[in-house]
Order: sequence, then C-alpha cells, then structure tokens
Amino acid sequence: MTPTVLVILAVFWGLISLAILKVLFAFFGRKVSFLYFFPLAIIVYFGIPALEDNMSRTLEAQNTVKLSEWEANQCVSPDVIRRSAFIVTNAQRRGHGTGFLLEGGIIGTNRHVYNAFGEDAVFIDSEGNAQTQTVAHVADPNNGPDLAFYRMTTEMKGMRALPIATEAPRVGEQLLIVGQNFRRERFYASVVDYRGYGDSMMDAPIGKLSPITIASMIPVGIYHRINNPDSLVDSGGMGTPVYAVHGDVFPGNSGSAVVNCAGEVVGVHYAGRGFIMFAFEHMGYAVALDALNAELDKIPAEEPAE
Repeated sequence: MTPTVLVILAVFWGLISLAILKVLFAFFGRKVSFLYFFPLAIIVYFGIPALEDNMSRTLEAQNTVKLSEWEANQCVSPDVIRRSAFIVTNAQRRGHGTGFLLEGGIIGTNRHVYNAFGEDAVFIDSEGNAQTQTVAHVADPNNGPDLAFYRMTTEMKGMRALPIATEAPRVGEQLLIVGQNFRRERFYASVVDYRGYGDSMMDAPIGKLSPITIASMIPVGIYHRINNPDSLVDSGGMGTPVYAVHGDVFPGNSGSAVVNCAGEVVGVHYAGRGFIMFAFEHMGYAVALDALNAELDKIPAEEPAE
C-alpha cells in the first residue's frame, strides 16, 4: 500500500477506534481525550504493513503446498511453462508485465501491458535473452477483453509454444500461472484455485471479505475515485467474460498464461482485487477461454516476406 493510503486508513481506523473507546469509557463514567487518537492512528499505520507482510508469507506458504499437490498429480512442470513465458518491459527496464508464446510466433499479453510499452516492448525469456517484436493485434478497449498480441520477428531458441485448451476449467480445479510476481522472484510459479466464471468482472465470484476490509474500502475507494478516476482495467476488460481464481498472484502477473494440468492455456491473468487485508480475500481475474479464442481469430495473417 502507498503511504497516502496508509495515512487515510490510519485516520479512518483511528477515529473509529476512538469512537469505540468513548462509548466503552462512557459506560463506566469516564472521559476519553482526543489525544488517544494519535497512538491509535500510529498503531494502524505500522500495523497494516505488518499485516500485509504476514498475508504475503501466508500466500507463499499456501502456494508451496499447492505446488507439491500439483506435482503429485503429475501435472505439467512449472519449468516447462517457464520456457513459454516472457517478462515484458521496455529498453529502460521501467515497469514489468508478463507474456507467453503461442503457435505461429504469437505472444499473448494484456492490453494494459501494451498500453504501457507499445511498440517499444521488450520481451525477456527465462534465460535472460531480450528481443523486441511487432504488434499483431490489440483488442478493442471499449468492448474487447484485456488482451494484446505481438508477433515474433526472429526465432528465439529454446522457447516452447503453449497449446490452447479445448475445454474451460471446472470450478475447484487447480491451475498454474508463471510470470512476473512483484513480491517474488521472476518467473514465479503460482498454483491457483479456480473459483468460477462471470460474464463480466462484476459478475465473477468475489470470495469472502472480512468486515475490516469492507469498512476500509470506503475511504480507500473514495480516494482512488478522486485521485485516479481512470482504472487500470478499461471498460472492455470490465465487461467481458472472466475467471476468478484464488492464489499467490500480484501485480506484474498481468499477461500471464493460465494453464491447466495438461499445460494448455485456459485464460490470461489480467487483474486482482485492489485492496485486501487478509490472505483468504486475495482474488485474481483472468480473461476466459472463449474471449481469448475470439480475439485469437482476429489476428491478421502474417504478410509474406518480399
């Protein structure tokens, strides 16, 4: 969380805590000074990062267990998927997203990753090799999913193209995401639980939310609405079919392939819940298989060399 958000939450929960103390003390016939607000706010300000760190470590520990289950089920090795993945950045290495290789030299990623890097995007494979590509197709931001595609201009040795699945995942199924998780090492493998489908992001399952998170969303939501009215996910990304997953995914995973046990692409990760306080609330969202296939069909054929 940014320092500004922490200050907002410190003030919010400091005032709430002070009000609760005043009610409790009034019951016993005692008064509460407003000076109590400052230590309460300080506790909140430093307590939330500690809570976040604990949440992160909890998710990582859960992921270690899930990876063991994934391997026990003889699912595709994360090392195989790493051979298909790219870290997406620019020449200055400012900002990162993820991409993945498909048949025909097509690289899939998110539209908001394309918006960040455009024609100057640099794709870095798991061996550290870097290469620029040409833009093949970008989905309509008004009514298309959060997808963009590049085309490889030269062969990248050692890379492996991922096949597209023929069937959507089943609720409860474990799926694999390999990408640039900003809290972990590069090409981090996350096993996520598929929670359900939505015709839009608003229709997708949201999972359980704690009362603390629900209350905190009020001041934080108002702040983001005023300070940053333009959401990272545009209207197209909000209104197209989506899968909801729970697992250890964070910013940077944008554009990661979501693969099933057989190593087939069933979706593309593009967003996560913007604000949470506990690990069980952590939800990610992926472009659904039907929306992915629809955009793949729109990629123009490669023009023959002169």
